[in-house]
Amino acid sequence: MTYGSIKVNNITYDNNGADVDVAVSSLTSASSLLPLTGGTLTGNLVAKNGVDIHRIVEGVSENAATPTNSFEIDVNGEVIKYYTGDLTSNFNLNIRGDATTTFDSLLSAGEALTCVLVVPNGSTGYINTGVTIDGASTNVKWVGGAPTSATANCISAYTITVIKRATNTYQVLASLANFE
Repeated sequence: MTYGSIKVNNITYDNNGADVDVAVSSLTSASSLLPLTGGTLTGNLVAKNGVDIHRIVEGVSENAATPTNSFEIDVNGEVIKYYTGDLTSNFNLNIRGDATTTFDSLLSAGEALTCVLVVPNGSTGYINTGVTIDGASTNVKWVGGAPTSATANCISAYTITVIKRATNTYQVLASLANFE
């Protein structure tokens, strides 16, 4: 049985720092090389001429704790962090790989990553007052300007796109949406 023809110039993955290129001219078995139905591909898949994706499901890190004045988004886990306890103060957001991995080590120059922080505001509203990457201050460009006042009794979603321009050099674009 033939599943069609797939021409792939290179499949590149990180094998403990050593790249491996695989040339494939056709695919005749569903079990050849890539999991076509089900399965898991771990690591990075690089496609240089586009990818047709019909559905993406992202993991959400849900935390029932009341948020404090500083948040960590560990992008090595989920890139969507959802708190269910009301904010109690204005806060800073730090984006990092995880407790032992820097954000900087995860992206090459010219790559971007988008993450989302979802936090509820109770009867008193609070806002984000800064974004750091790996604990270092960064310049953030906000849609419509940085938030200056908060909305009470809503769920706030902060969407932040980080574009890596060079080592530890980023352009950070952010937006705030309040769901009432």
